[in-house]
Amino acid sequence: MIGTSATIRAKSYVNSIKILDPSIKVFAKECPLFVPLVEEGLLNTDITQIVAQYYLYELVDTGIDCLILGCTHYPLLMEVIQGTVSNRIEVLDSALWTAKETEDILNALDARSPEDGGGFEQSSFYITDYTPNFKRNAALFLGSEINNVEQIQLEQLTELTV
Repeated sequence: MIGTSATIRAKSYVNSIKILDPSIKVFAKECPLFVPLVEEGLLNTDITQIVAQYYLYELVDTGIDCLILGCTHYPLLMEVIQGTVSNRIEVLDSALWTAKETEDILNALDARSPEDGGGFEQSSFYITDYTPNFKRNAALFLGSEINNVEQIQLEQLTELTV
């Protein structure tokens, strides 16, 4: 699995996988340069391919059969990552599976917003670090433009209510 330095150090993915099946051999690799590449919009460039090769060839050499993307930024590099590791290795987008699990939980609790809830146009987005490319990158992630973005301090999170 690949992730940011903080994600890899936390060992959450490795520990969760080991709980499911202790016999699974897990290799975890920090790939910190992927985040700024995504945030700069350098999704499929020569520099991105070089960085992917630098990070991923070592994992490929271990004989992995599956690669988990442990960062929300990484799916935007899916084409480069899959091209680097080859089609023999299944690349899993953890954000996609997290969203699916969230959907299942919301459905089970009958807690989904109505279909006519206004979508992204009516949604508010709270961020702790605003970068000049945030709205552009959010549109890449979400497939839609966003409007209501407010920068907040972490301490304010407890003040926000739905």
